[in-house]
Parts: sequence; structure tokens; C-alpha cells
Amino acid sequence: MVTKVDKNQNVYVDMNELSRHRGWTFTISLEPARADVRIGNDHIKIYPGADRIHINDELVTLPGTVPTQGYGVYLPLRLLQERGYLPAEG
Repeated sequence: MVTKVDKNQNVYVDMNELSRHRGWTFTISLEPARADVRIGNDHIKIYPGADRIHINDELVTLPGTVPTQGYGVYLPLRLLQERGYLPAEG
């Protein structure tokens, strides 16, 4: 599923790609600018350009800001693996 990882080990989360995987949904809101990702029972709120995301009611600080591209965002690969959203490498 992961087709795009940048040099900082961030995974590109794309709305069209997520829509193909059961249990993942992705929506974008323009006012306020926000992306919402639902993975199983978890709700992730992503504010492009911010250095934090919300996972359910927990505020998670990222190592940098959230880059955006098209209809998606980049999120840290390690975070997605630690939370069990993506399988660990190897």
C-alpha cells in the first residue's frame, strides 16, 4: 500500500489510495483547512503546515510540519507503524 515515502521517512497519505483500502477513509475540509483520516475506530485530524496532529483526543507532536501535496499529506512512517496502521518493516 505504501508507495511514496520521502527522504525524512514520511508516508504520503493519499485520499484516492486510502479509499481502496477497507477500514481507511479520508476527507478534506477547506474551512478550517484540515484532513480527516479514519482508520478503524481511530480518527486522525491533520492540519496541513502544523507540527501536531490529533489522534482521537490525543495531541501528537510530529518531528516537523505536515507537508501537503494534492489531495494528501505526509505523515511519519514510524508513527503509522507504531500505531499499527501500517505493518512494521522487515
